[in-house]
Amino acid sequence: MTDTIVAQSTPQGVSALALIRASGDACTKIIHKLFRASEILDPTPRHAYFSRLYNLSGELIDEVVWIYYSAEASYTGEAMLEIMPHGNPIICKKIIDVFCELDCRLADPGEFTQRAYLNKKLNFSQVEAVLDVIHAQSDRALFYARKHLTGESGRLIKGMVQDMTNIRAEIEAYIDFPEEELPPEDQEGPIQKLKSIIETLERYHSTARSREAIQNGLDTLIVGAPNVGKSSLLNALVGHNRALVSDQAGTTRDYIIERTFVGDYLINLFDTAGLNMESIDKLEEAGINRTLELIEQAEFFIIVIDSTLPPPELPEVVTNALQLKNTIVVENKIDLKDSQIHSSFLPNFRHVRTSTFQHESVRELIGEWETLIDEDLDVREDEGMMFNLRQAEFIRNAHLELTQAMEILNKSNATELAAFHLIQASEELVKINERIDNESVLDDLFQRFCIGK
Repeated sequence: MTDTIVAQSTPQGVSALALIRASGDACTKIIHKLFRASEILDPTPRHAYFSRLYNLSGELIDEVVWIYYSAEASYTGEAMLEIMPHGNPIICKKIIDVFCELDCRLADPGEFTQRAYLNKKLNFSQVEAVLDVIHAQSDRALFYARKHLTGESGRLIKGMVQDMTNIRAEIEAYIDFPEEELPPEDQEGPIQKLKSIIETLERYHSTARSREAIQNGLDTLIVGAPNVGKSSLLNALVGHNRALVSDQAGTTRDYIIERTFVGDYLINLFDTAGLNMESIDKLEEAGINRTLELIEQAEFFIIVIDSTLPPPELPEVVTNALQLKNTIVVENKIDLKDSQIHSSFLPNFRHVRTSTFQHESVRELIGEWETLIDEDLDVREDEGMMFNLRQAEFIRNAHLELTQAMEILNKSNATELAAFHLIQASEELVKINERIDNESVLDDLFQRFCIGK
């Protein structure tokens, strides 16, 4: 990596300020060429300067704030230069053009972070966390991404590997020094320590799905018969008239997606076609079929019924998908005089009575909903939520190896075999943060980054 790269790190368009960054050996030469003040020819790293920036013909481009970073203390592990001009796209283009005249090239997506990885400033899981921080769409997702980015997961895994090494040393002592005066071999101590690690790994693995849902949003279906108020409920939840509302049944022919928040959780909310199983309208039937397809991938359900009518009979594909932890029954239209309580409909599930004209009842629904999500995702503000699905696979493999080691220690004295499984478990956990040399994997990851990061 002998070339120097440059990119605008702030979004394109007009703004008060912009950020342009360069990384590579040419940064010092650029400073000497673009800034005229003699006192900054040998700039102090990580020190902000205010200067006039000129092009190679001596014409003033802009007055800017800039910072130089030495290779030892930069994001990429190379000399870096960050310039903050006014956020006029013309100015930014002029500055980047001058950089390119001074032996720079335009950076590829994610190339600054790629250089940080190649220069061992970040491990692979931290690179993933950078992407998660950029794309976090809720406070809770950002919270876990930041914890991961700081390297906390790496420290946890390193500590766990060390604990397994200590257990292995303890049980291998009787293999290596059989003639020594050691106390009688007792496997209970190592077994209890292994049990503790296994329980921790189980928690880490179980929360990986929750982390993905928090990062990308919970797919939630509003399901019910035609004309029970599904679209009105969606409008009330998102705070504006997103879906058309009509007294005529079957007006929603295809699903509508809106994003909203329930507490700290991002929700992908689907308003679906009414489940009119006796429909003879081909377009309505197509909408119902799409609803049934969505049910298979949904993570949460809001079953809406009209409280003024007898409860509907739900299709088996719907009832099979419902669980106590992922479903709320909404008895809607309670503002009408014929409204009744339908506690016998899906009696074991949580019920909330609502009217989209009564804001308090909608707020009650949101409160119950947030509580149920907390219980479903088993959310704790602990380290387990930091691990993504890729990392969870290594955690699962390590868990299997440790379980086998514990079974061996419980049933026999085959200490060598138990030690082998401990080694295998350690190697699986190390893969979470170790370097990856597979170019296709790296290219796929960095292509998802913004240019300039």
